[in-house]
Amino acid sequence: MIGSQAEESTKTPPSFSGQKGTIAESLKSWVGQFESFRSGLIASATPLSQTIRSETDKVAYGLALITLTLAGIRFAATNDPTTAWTDIFEAFMLLGIFAGIYLGYDKFAPGIFDWFKMLGDKIAGTRSSNPALTLISVGTGFLDTYNKAMDAASGLSVLSVALSGIVLIITFVVCAVAALLYSFFIALGEVQAAVGIVVGPLAVALAFSDYSRRFFVSWLDFMISASMYTVVASVMARLVSSAFTSTMVDQTDIGTQSLAGAAYALGVAIFMLLVALEIPKMAGAIFGSGGGLSGGAAGRLGMKAASGIGGFLAKKGK
Repeated sequence: MIGSQAEESTKTPPSFSGQKGTIAESLKSWVGQFESFRSGLIASATPLSQTIRSETDKVAYGLALITLTLAGIRFAATNDPTTAWTDIFEAFMLLGIFAGIYLGYDKFAPGIFDWFKMLGDKIAGTRSSNPALTLISVGTGFLDTYNKAMDAASGLSVLSVALSGIVLIITFVVCAVAALLYSFFIALGEVQAAVGIVVGPLAVALAFSDYSRRFFVSWLDFMISASMYTVVASVMARLVSSAFTSTMVDQTDIGTQSLAGAAYALGVAIFMLLVALEIPKMAGAIFGSGGGLSGGAAGRLGMKAASGIGGFLAKKGK
């Protein structure tokens, strides 16, 4: 019996990718851990912002004192009583607004991101499908098909199966890259918002003076741009991504065991990859601000990969 087991093991060597579905579970686990990492970013950033409050308190106190002094000088130097009282009331009102924001910063800064996240959740609705997870499931299905064919091949047929299965491998790679990049670009906004929350107390303190208030406006622009990532990703997932990925899953006649199915999934994956690369651009430019992160390194890498795959397929077509 031992000899028969050894002979059987030599006939069917173990698959390089492991058991069926192993890679899919690994990639899904990575996406799940990435989601957990994202969920803790904002919660961790708020306490971290308290570490600089001792210094920002000095900035806020000094600028508030300068603002009140200048307001008093303008009031005393203005001949028109209406203009004098209007200016000093305006100075007190603005100073009071920013003082309230500064004192309630723990609620104000995370509240900006949470409000936009609520908009994104309303847009997403009850949609339960995740485009990234769908791409991973479909892509690893083609990899399992390839490994199954390779395990069944023997002799010179291994070379034939390996060459004919190149499209299956390319489909798996593009689906996996598209899924990971899609998750990465969605998380960019939360990373940007977390950075903005940590340094936000300094930006609010600088708003106490008319001369340095522009830094607060820039910070607010930065935070809105970061928060828009969630909204843009929800819109794309609802209108674009879910439609294409659900169509890919519904192709039961094609399936994940044919070159036709691989070609279809490859086209959808490339489209999803290009859609993901547009998320930073749309999030930064939707209000005409253009501020924030762009994901330039990953974007350039994704564009080079997409152009390389396109050139390879064009050569194969000829």
